[in-house]
Amino acid sequence: MVVYTVRKPGGTKDREFAVYAALLEESGIDLSWVPRTEEPGTGNRWLYVWKNRASADMFRRELVSRTRDSSWELYQFDMPVEDVGPLAPLDIIALPTGDGTAFRLAPASQERIMRRFPNARLVGESFWGTRTREDHEAKQGPIWKQVATLLAGLSEQQLQDLGGYRIVEADTGTVLNESRAQN
Repeated sequence: MVVYTVRKPGGTKDREFAVYAALLEESGIDLSWVPRTEEPGTGNRWLYVWKNRASADMFRRELVSRTRDSSWELYQFDMPVEDVGPLAPLDIIALPTGDGTAFRLAPASQERIMRRFPNARLVGESFWGTRTREDHEAKQGPIWKQVATLLAGLSEQQLQDLGGYRIVEADTGTVLNESRAQN
């Protein structure tokens, strides 16, 4: 079957992919379960697959406009078997404060969770004081899984079913931790 994707030569950077994923979601595409293909050259990222060339090209043109980067290309290829699954991890925003860190799910991630798991018990925000975090990590290791499962109200497996998660520092965009879904 002939399909199309939109990609950048050499692969996308995190910020570029964030715009890509946000535009897909704005277009009404649920990133938790889509036709996809691995992004060449990255080994850890998926790209959306269109069956219609015109739709893919319209998406490419909008992406070029939003990113002001004309290197986005429409790529046509044969896909013998459709691969369907999550496209991107959930985003958790880390907001450093004077005495710790507040964590919250990005709004688009909250929407993905509620579409797939309508009975999930989302928590608006979780705060970890510096001392509490240090004590916890000394006894049980990093807090990342606990933060993700608490905020999403989901099990680790359910988080993986949605594409995993990544924790991003709000001010710098630095990815503090990432747990991507297994293929």
